[in-house]
Amino acid sequence: MHLISRYFKGRNDKPLWWFAKNGLFYDFGFDNLNESEFYIQNSIEKVDQMFELVLIADYLEESLILLKDLLQWSLKDVAFLRLNSRLLRTVLDENLRSRISEWNKADSLLFQHFNRTFWKKVKKYGLSRMSQEVVRLKEINSQLRRSCIRGDGPVAGSDVDDVRFKVFSPKGVKMASYNLREDAKFNKTCRDLVLPERHWLRYLMTKQYGGA
Repeated sequence: MHLISRYFKGRNDKPLWWFAKNGLFYDFGFDNLNESEFYIQNSIEKVDQMFELVLIADYLEESLILLKDLLQWSLKDVAFLRLNSRLLRTVLDENLRSRISEWNKADSLLFQHFNRTFWKKVKKYGLSRMSQEVVRLKEINSQLRRSCIRGDGPVAGSDVDDVRFKVFSPKGVKMASYNLREDAKFNKTCRDLVLPERHWLRYLMTKQYGGA
C-alpha cells in the first residue's frame, strides 16, 4: 500500500486521476475508490435496473445485434468501422491480468455481472441465429471498408490526411484512424463512420441543449 501511495493519490492526484482506478465505475457516477463489497454490489444492481441492455466491447458484433433487435433496426443500421482502438494490442500475462483485476475490483465485478447477463440474452436470442447474424454484419462491415477506406485498413493518427478524421492518441499510443477514398470524401455515410468521438459529442450536445 505504501508503494502504491507513491504513484496514486486518488482525488489529490492530477486531473483525470480516475482513469487509474475503476474508471467505468466513476463514469457511472459511483465512488470508484470505495471497495466495500456491499457498496459495489448495490451500485451494480442500480445500473442493472437502469439499463435494459448493456453492450460489451469485447463482443461488439453480438452487442450491436442485440441492440438492433431491441430497437427493431436492420443490420445496416448497426454497421461500423473499428475506431478509437489501439492499432497494436498488448498481450498481458495471467499474473498481470490478475493484479489489474484486483486493483480495479469494482470495474471487474461490474464487467463480470454484465458479461453473465449479456450471454443470457445471447442464448435467449439463439446461438445459431446470433452466429449467422454476426457473419452477415461482418460482411456488411467489409463492404463499407472497401467502399469508404483507402488502403488496407486503419492507420495511426500521424498518417491521417484530413485532421477532421484524426482520433486523439495518448502519448506513446497509436489509435486507429482512417483515410477515406477520394470518391468517398463526399459520401455522408463514409464520413460519419470515421469521424472521432469529439465530433459526435459536440453534435449531440448541440442537438440536445442547443448552440451556445
